[in-house]
Amino acid sequence: MPTPPKAKRDPAAIRKALLDDPNTRGIAANLGVAVEDYVAQVVHFALHPDQEPSLYIVQDQDLLAAGQAPPDADAMGTYLLEAIGVHAAVEATEYTAPRKELVSLAQTPAAQAPEKVDERLKEAVDRERLSERGRKG
Repeated sequence: MPTPPKAKRDPAAIRKALLDDPNTRGIAANLGVAVEDYVAQVVHFALHPDQEPSLYIVQDQDLLAAGQAPPDADAMGTYLLEAIGVHAAVEATEYTAPRKELVSLAQTPAAQAPEKVDERLKEAVDRERLSERGRKG
């Protein structure tokens, strides 16, 4: 991924752009964090794109104690599968190889016999094949 121009890497400019964006407040509200905290995190990762976000693992009882419902395992699995599908669709380009259609065994054409068989050639091949069975290599 190319590095953005220096003007876009200015923390004050990133912060201003985020605060001017009407979606920022909605995203922060959906995440349940203060707008300032959300903006600080976005600015941090915009300035450090190679840094991975922290992952916190919380036990179900701790979530319940904090007033949050633990996530359903099936719902999480569905979410991950959907996210993978969205990622694949977003990352697809005109250079992405299309998937070939699967071939059903019921649709496989039957092998066809050759139209004309050269009997002398067939006999020679059969003789050679039979004579090789007795040989030791």
